[in-house]
Amino acid sequence: MQSEQLEWEERFSRRKIHTLIQQEIEEDLSNTLFTQYYHCAERIKKYREKKYFKSKDLRIQQLPCTDTIVVELMVHLLGDNKALPIQNIAAKLSNRFNFKDIFEGVKTVSEIIAVCRRADLYDLIKPKNSSTGSLLIKSKFTLNSSTVREINLCAYLPPMLIKPKALTSNYESPYLTFDQTVILGQENHHDMQQGLDALNTMAGVRLSLDQEMLQHEELPNKPLDTDEKQAQFRQFRDESRDMYTLMGDRPFYLVKAFDKRGRMYDRGYSIAFQSTGNKKSIINLAHKEVIRG
Repeated sequence: MQSEQLEWEERFSRRKIHTLIQQEIEEDLSNTLFTQYYHCAERIKKYREKKYFKSKDLRIQQLPCTDTIVVELMVHLLGDNKALPIQNIAAKLSNRFNFKDIFEGVKTVSEIIAVCRRADLYDLIKPKNSSTGSLLIKSKFTLNSSTVREINLCAYLPPMLIKPKALTSNYESPYLTFDQTVILGQENHHDMQQGLDALNTMAGVRLSLDQEMLQHEELPNKPLDTDEKQAQFRQFRDESRDMYTLMGDRPFYLVKAFDKRGRMYDRGYSIAFQSTGNKKSIINLAHKEVIRG
């Protein structure tokens, strides 16, 4: 079972996203994506080679290699064909680049977005022209639908197939291939006492999908009053169905984490208790017994 879990984690690893994006860039017959990739990389290299003031030089030194920056930028933009608040992209990339200070990370990523603007990979929509009244960023290109679907499946690791190992520190993971903080949000990590025993107890409950409830159509839990909301729900529903099919009737375990206020959440997306009524109803105990009065 441990080998199956290792294969499971590799199957849905975020590292696979880089490979998917790279493949599409290399297979792009028009060479459009490859051209934008090259232009972004050249601009970032020039940005990194310059000497600025001391604090800015130290910020830039924390960045990963240029190819990683370009791929991550393309992943976050190409994987979502809609205008996004620029601070969302900056915060996500700052987190991906493991900046020690989240604010320094956001500032540095914002500079990179400005530097790459003329590479023609995306448009910046000024607040006065945006629907939200804030600065938005929107990709000029889209990946093919099958690639987008694969990327979205890799956004969150699915439940574990083996019983999670017990956590003994605040920076540890029950998964076999990496460690992470037990507190949601990289910037919220600390080494003060946490209820690790509670996380271990809840994560150790063996669960399975209720095959009968899966036959019912998943419905939204709030009105979908725009075309964009309807499209987002259809995407969410279809990606969930893909995960249900992959999971089948195998038992699984939901990995848990605390938020910064100490509330416990599932580390899941398609299969999680903190979701719609439909998603709550499809999760069952793997070991079933008849309850007698």
